[in-house]
Amino acid sequence: MKRRFSQLITFINSRWSNIALLSFALVVSYFSFRGITSTFRGSTYQDIFQLQELFQEYTASIEDYSRQVVNSENAERIMPRLLQRDNIFQIRLIDSAGIEQSKFDEYGFNNKNDVTTRPYWENVSNLDTDRWFVTQAEPNYENDPETGEQIITNKTIRYFYHFPKSIQTNDSQYTHYFAVNLDYTKLEEELDSIFTNQKLFLLGSEDLQSPKEYLSGTSWITEIPLKITFDNNRWTILGTRFTYDLSWFYFLSVCLVIALYLLKESFVQWQAKRLLTERMEGQDKFVQSWVNMASHHFRHPLANISARLDILKYKKEAPTKKEIENIQSSFNDFLEVFEYLKKLQILNDLDNREFKWHSLKAINELILNRKATSFETIGIPIEFEDIEVYVDPLPFEWAISEIIDNSITHSKGNKVALSLNHTDKYLFIRIEDDGEGIPSKVLETINQRSLKQDKGFETGSFGLGLLQFNKIMDQHSFKVRAENLGIGGSRIEIGIPNTSILRK
Repeated sequence: MKRRFSQLITFINSRWSNIALLSFALVVSYFSFRGITSTFRGSTYQDIFQLQELFQEYTASIEDYSRQVVNSENAERIMPRLLQRDNIFQIRLIDSAGIEQSKFDEYGFNNKNDVTTRPYWENVSNLDTDRWFVTQAEPNYENDPETGEQIITNKTIRYFYHFPKSIQTNDSQYTHYFAVNLDYTKLEEELDSIFTNQKLFLLGSEDLQSPKEYLSGTSWITEIPLKITFDNNRWTILGTRFTYDLSWFYFLSVCLVIALYLLKESFVQWQAKRLLTERMEGQDKFVQSWVNMASHHFRHPLANISARLDILKYKKEAPTKKEIENIQSSFNDFLEVFEYLKKLQILNDLDNREFKWHSLKAINELILNRKATSFETIGIPIEFEDIEVYVDPLPFEWAISEIIDNSITHSKGNKVALSLNHTDKYLFIRIEDDGEGIPSKVLETINQRSLKQDKGFETGSFGLGLLQFNKIMDQHSFKVRAENLGIGGSRIEIGIPNTSILRK
């Protein structure tokens, strides 16, 4: 668990965590964006529904006046009343030839135009009687009475009605069509005060189909053709553009990334501080333990050396060979204890050491240094010496040496051999001997990692010991399996994941 937690901290402190953090923020922002735009869409369609209702109310009087014109004996007396309404600026009576026979205009235009040149005339001339045609919103053009040039007077939506019967004007001219120009510019001003996000715009022919949504700068835009119901038909008259500011959303997304990054950095710093504190406390305990152990183990060989030197100092004759060998033995004991304490210092700090690529050739060099006169040692085949493993080299070599030394010392056999076995996921280093086998208790300790209490080195020995061997294997996340062979002897396998193997 500690190993996994340490790996998690390493990941959090790496550049990959920044990528993961940014990816998480992007995913959160994406779904937030989808939710926000969905809310915008809902608001837009709700506003469109209200706009359609307002247009229906705005144009309701047009049908009423058309009936009055049909039923009146003097149509031109009724028509000017429509100009009293704010939303209408022009009313006309048009004959079947497309000539305006009667005209009332808010801006004072009384010229009679020939509308057969207008784009809408084809649809108007094909109208059935008692039917309406509504044009798409566009600029209204008038011909200048003097120059004949076209003048844009306003933005308009035109309503044309084909009378059931012809209507006679005061000039005894027969007319067949009733035309009303709706001033939607005034309506737009009114709508701007109600719907703050919308703007009306003239539609092109390519804009008549479906809603369109897109980003423009930091704004989310939704454009929808506005359609009204008139004369039991749906008429597309103009476009409505809804604009929603997204700058606040982008700001919050950036704040989310910064907050996550600061949270990550705070966690890493807290963890580093905690580990430093634990390490310092561990070092203090280790120093005290090391001093106590050193004073205990150094006392005997140093006392021997001191005593033997005192004896030699007072002897008149030269020291014998035996006396020199005794002093040398005491020095060897001292050096063995010293090496043991150095090893203890490294093993105490395993979690903080660095891994590196390490050649298997080093294992064969270990075996060379351990050749015994009565014990045959066989290393890894030379063709595999170039394989490198990602390990903490010194503890890894100690672990291999521990198994080899135990075979030489305790197996009561004649040979120990190393070999490799490769699977889809692991490279196994096999260490086999031809001795009496491994005791069942030791097998259980190796296979189940059952020895949990870390009491340092095993009592009475300056070797590595099973506790430290298991600790090194856990440090590397290696698999270990020990077994006794049916033909005699034992085998210990160390499984190294393929991710920690480099073949040159």
